[in-house]
Amino acid sequence: MREALMGICEMIPLQLLSYWMAINNGIDVDHPRNLTKAVLAE
Repeated sequence: MREALMGICEMIPLQLLSYWMAINNGIDVDHPRNLTKAVLAE
């Protein structure tokens, strides 16, 4: 149980870090480029 919670505790700060890095680099996080290609590539 404790190991499962450690994964969650590690992922949330990493996602927030990548979110803030994208905003600082001027990347629009609400409209990622090439999303349509990735979704329709199935």
